[in-house]
Amino acid sequence: MDSRTGPILTDLEIKETLPEQEFLKQVVTSIKKQISDGMEVTALKNILIHYGIAPSYAETLVCWVVTYLNLTCPDRVHIYYAN
Repeated sequence: MDSRTGPILTDLEIKETLPEQEFLKQVVTSIKKQISDGMEVTALKNILIHYGIAPSYAETLVCWVVTYLNLTCPDRVHIYYAN
């Protein structure tokens, strides 16, 4: 182990994969209680990042969450539950 870089992954075996739709549903189920009416989009993105979503993918996932939960984002800053 090189102390400057930390441990190095040398052998990786993928035992199981999860379809993207199923993964997204699991993420939304996990964070659903943390989403509130009028929440800022950046706050939702930060929640996703906290759960281990890559920042570059979090923006895409925010759009998917808004659609999946039937939310609106009229000002592109806040999200609201659609009536």
